[in-house]
Amino acid sequence: MDVDGRFVRDTQYLHIAQYAVESKNIQDQIRIAFRKVKGHKIDGKEITAGLLKRNEKISQLINADQAFKFMKNVRGSPAYWQRVFYDVLAMVRQLGCPTWFLSLSAADLHWPELISLIANERGRQLSEEDISELTWDQKCEILRENPVTAARQFNYRIDKFFALFLKSSSNPVGRITETFVRIEFQARGSPHAHALLWVENAPKIDEQSDEEVCQFIDRYVSCNSKPQQQHVLQEISLQKHQHSSSCRRGSDKSCRFKYPQVPSSETIVRRPPEVTEHTKYWLELRGSLIKAVQEQIEKSLKEQPEPAILQDILESCGINQQLYNTALATVPGGTAITMKRETADVWTNNYNADILHAWRGNMDIQYVTDAYACIMYIVSYACKAENSMSETLRQVVKENSNNDLRMLMKKVAATFLNHQEISAQEAAYRLLSPGLSNLIVSRGRIIFQTVSAGRTS
Repeated sequence: MDVDGRFVRDTQYLHIAQYAVESKNIQDQIRIAFRKVKGHKIDGKEITAGLLKRNEKISQLINADQAFKFMKNVRGSPAYWQRVFYDVLAMVRQLGCPTWFLSLSAADLHWPELISLIANERGRQLSEEDISELTWDQKCEILRENPVTAARQFNYRIDKFFALFLKSSSNPVGRITETFVRIEFQARGSPHAHALLWVENAPKIDEQSDEEVCQFIDRYVSCNSKPQQQHVLQEISLQKHQHSSSCRRGSDKSCRFKYPQVPSSETIVRRPPEVTEHTKYWLELRGSLIKAVQEQIEKSLKEQPEPAILQDILESCGINQQLYNTALATVPGGTAITMKRETADVWTNNYNADILHAWRGNMDIQYVTDAYACIMYIVSYACKAENSMSETLRQVVKENSNNDLRMLMKKVAATFLNHQEISAQEAAYRLLSPGLSNLIVSRGRIIFQTVSAGRTS
């Protein structure tokens, strides 16, 4: 906690400390797992030392995931996130579909108070004007001086943001009754929050009319690149999508986030088309229409600062307005939302004006139409590193299947500890857990663990 400033400045020490703490934790879990073996059965017989010497019996344990479950309390392990996944599924079963999916990114280089705080710990007094004159590299250097403070500050900011703003009487996205928050760490090493929010009396797809749902969404969400709220203008630049290597994937190098987004004169609930003999043809036609409009908008932006209005774009593409509206109202796959956008807004990500102004960092907010797809994004897509870790661990189990169970568990543990990719801030999070990770509480549920007070098993 920076009583002695040498340790927080040494990222190598942070990683070694995190490794040592988790290594001891895993070894303890292995010992506990073997103490709990008594009473477990294979083929109706209690597990004994003799059974554990037989390779075919070990294989049965492996197939039942016993070789991995001992790591369920180790943050970042596949078994840990599997437990979180089941917890969120239980929440959906108890509470119903969440209303909003909210993402909040750390804008640590744009938060002068954080730069000033870390600099002050080293005896440097920096005003906002001084910080504005610092170069990007100088700001990064200051942040690297104390990743522990940077991590704690983000956690504190999230805690207060939920308690004092999102759940305040002003209800910026409606009256929130329940929350689930998951922290992930981006490639640059800074934390990123994904949250599910349940809102009281929020309209639901197929329970209320599409018009009520769209009115509710328009009340809280916008993608207007020139909002009427003057206080939001300086933060709008944080919501602009810019193509990068992370979004230009696949053989065609098209943006996987579908930017530029398609313009629409109103917010629409999109649904899959009825299955007929012409469905495949219609979906192909729809895709070509949307792609033609996106390409024409990009071309228009290259020729002039402001893109042409939607009607002119459609005319230049030779697309009928009614046909275009029909294309917007259908989508392959599940139900989705098309936001109201002008052609000038196709590069602007969804935002809530009040949240964007208060948070002062990149955000995203989506109305949830499919609870399970949203959960899979949070626990699966957002766990890209953990997914690759699962494959690595499975390979280790396959290669060491002839070893006894204790040796196999040690091999799995060693592979997990040696193949993690962890930033200095994430190492700080793990070292300070559960103290740091237990700060956010929502009716008994806490960040990272999602433990409910007697309601969700």
